[in-house]
Amino acid sequence: MSFISIPFFIFLPVTLLIFWLVPNKLRWIVLLIASYVFYGFLNYWLIGLILLTTLASYLGARGIEKFAKRKKLFLILTLIVCLGSLFVFKYLDFTLSSFGKLFSMWGLNVSLQPLNLILPVGISFYTFQTIGYVVDVYKGKIEVERHIGYYALFVSFFPQLVAGPIEPAAKLLPELRKEHHLDFDGFGEGLKYVVSGFIKKVLIADFLSQYVNFIYGDLAIRGGAEIILATFVFGIVIYCDFSGYSEIAVGLAKWMSIDLSKNFDRPYLSSSFKEFWRRWHISLNRFFTEYIYIPLGGSKKGRVRKYLAIFLVFLLSGLWHGASLHFVIWGVVSGLFLIIEDLLSTPLGKIKMNVTAKRILGIVIIYIVINLCWIFFRVQSIEEIGLVFQKIFTGFASSFSTTFFVTTNIIMILLAIAVLPLTYYLPEIKKEGTHVYVNVALYTLLILIVSVTYINNLMEVGESSFIYFQF
Repeated sequence: MSFISIPFFIFLPVTLLIFWLVPNKLRWIVLLIASYVFYGFLNYWLIGLILLTTLASYLGARGIEKFAKRKKLFLILTLIVCLGSLFVFKYLDFTLSSFGKLFSMWGLNVSLQPLNLILPVGISFYTFQTIGYVVDVYKGKIEVERHIGYYALFVSFFPQLVAGPIEPAAKLLPELRKEHHLDFDGFGEGLKYVVSGFIKKVLIADFLSQYVNFIYGDLAIRGGAEIILATFVFGIVIYCDFSGYSEIAVGLAKWMSIDLSKNFDRPYLSSSFKEFWRRWHISLNRFFTEYIYIPLGGSKKGRVRKYLAIFLVFLLSGLWHGASLHFVIWGVVSGLFLIIEDLLSTPLGKIKMNVTAKRILGIVIIYIVINLCWIFFRVQSIEEIGLVFQKIFTGFASSFSTTFFVTTNIIMILLAIAVLPLTYYLPEIKKEGTHVYVNVALYTLLILIVSVTYINNLMEVGESSFIYFQF
């Protein structure tokens, strides 16, 4: 079930009503049932898969606790089950295809037919969340959650189930267990996140993605200039789409008196690659840092070890995003830019320049390079990468299509770009606020605008989904 769907607009108020009507000790049951309904709405068999991962990680952690001398065995077995299910559904066909091409290069006629399995929505997110929990238990960072109901809810909590944020057990489990209280200020804070998220998704991402799809849908007839323009527009789209989802998730959780982590922190205002990756998809980067980068030595084992760790992290990040070589290339290129930046940090630090001007220049450079890297993310194949760069270097000034730029679309583009900064300054509705009625009127207007735009999009292009649902 998507946040941007008619069924969800029915599901949410019913869930919230029941949640707040039942006694506090029963609310975890309401949320668990709601989470499984949410996840299995389109494919009920998905519930069986998430139950497998839940049960395997729950029993694995209990085994680590009970049999300390064999805890490594229980950790390995748990990782095999959790990562094994992720591999089968997300990477098996990619692996078979890669080996098939490799055998063909060697002159071997080996037939490896893909299974064409459906990729379960959110499997990468909840798999990483369960792995983080089991590893933390193994390292003694947290105690085992003995209540299987609360643990199952930790794995499947519906606001962040299918696209994060990926929450550490040490943070989310206490949030689920605490006594929940409904208060006006909490609802107002949640409303701010929800409205901001829907503005980013419905008013900005869903509309601008039409232009991106228009250009990338037929690269063979496009010029290099319009491909670059579409790529920079895609940078806005993917940010608004994903950060929009994360904000909606945070807001929904606040309506249940549960705090989730911030997943984005204005990443396009970063003046370095290091800063950008601290601000972009924060929960995933935290996971890779804690469970991959630091165990590999991090920055404490010398530069060579450090750069190998960075390279591996970004290689895995590319693979995490999708079982395709273009995602791998995106990850590798992003990691190489980070390594090059670190190598040049000393000479660049010696450049004498006004601090403000230096930061502005850094923001501009990082913004341009990051957006150009999105080419590798947006294309669908290696062949398309070659076509894009051919167009950029040999057909940059070729014909520029103006079909999309009718008057209505130009107005919508300008409106979308103008609205984005405003999402950062939406006021919170507080009980004691001096402008409470003005704020209520503002949010009512914004909800009306989003609703009308959503209905219009639904009629023109159909129901949309979030980009990160495919990961």
